[in-house]
Amino acid sequence: MKKIIHIGANKAASTTLQRHLFNKSEYLSYLGEDCVDYLKYKDRLDSLVSDDDFHFSFNETNKIFKYQIENSQNRTFIFSNEDILTSRVPTQCATRLHKLIPDAKILIIIRNQLDAIVSWYANHGAYLKQVPRNYWRRYVSFDDWLEYCFSYPKYSPLESYLYHKHLSLYRDLFGKENIHLLFFEDLIYKKKTFIESLRNILDVKYSIVDDALVNKHERPRNTIRQHRYNQFRSNYFYNTSLAKIIPFSKYTKNMWSRYLSSGDKVKVILNERWENMLVDYFAEDNNQLSLEYSIDINRYNYPN
Repeated sequence: MKKIIHIGANKAASTTLQRHLFNKSEYLSYLGEDCVDYLKYKDRLDSLVSDDDFHFSFNETNKIFKYQIENSQNRTFIFSNEDILTSRVPTQCATRLHKLIPDAKILIIIRNQLDAIVSWYANHGAYLKQVPRNYWRRYVSFDDWLEYCFSYPKYSPLESYLYHKHLSLYRDLFGKENIHLLFFEDLIYKKKTFIESLRNILDVKYSIVDDALVNKHERPRNTIRQHRYNQFRSNYFYNTSLAKIIPFSKYTKNMWSRYLSSGDKVKVILNERWENMLVDYFAEDNNQLSLEYSIDINRYNYPN
């Protein structure tokens, strides 16, 4: 039986793959977000990725993996979690995964960091998180967010996009020959190439992957309207539920939500200063990735 660990990256079609391919195909046995009985496993799977050994129970987690693998029959087993690359305990996480599935192949889908960082900001960074409830989801400007990222890179998304650094952990544990690397950009611009590569990794027919990904796009970039509304609410009526004071609140809320989610996607512009800083931050790691895995990062203008 083939076993796959899909480690991300963030903003590189992970949710689309999970919801429309991994979770839907009868030829795959899937463990991860949106899988069958996910709520039963969620706490253990989150702990596997995020917690120090002080909080993590290997035995309980092993039971989940063992049960899923034993019931996979002849299907390809895949564990998928894009948050692996943002783990605060990356070495522990990689070591646990090797102990759980020592014969697994590693799948990573990389994306040009300049594009990925912008996409991350639009859907996540613009909304203040991991703060007291009275400050939750307040608007954060792009400049303020990047200033924070560069001030604390180990605790920001920047670290998760050092692909070679992360893959070195998995190379040493699983072997370089078991690392499979795909370009997110191929999914957009050379879809047949992407699908052919992915179906070979998963050991399923081309048509299965193709059918699953037709016109599918989960968690698209937030719209201009959503972005501007967040700015407005951060300054006016913050922490006030408008639905409670507006007549026909449920209907109005749903209609307003549909309006905000429609229209053009928000455009976030990297100025020269930030672009140069990001290029400097990722260039060496990208060049090491290119050399070790013989990939052409210039094809999609990755920082180098």
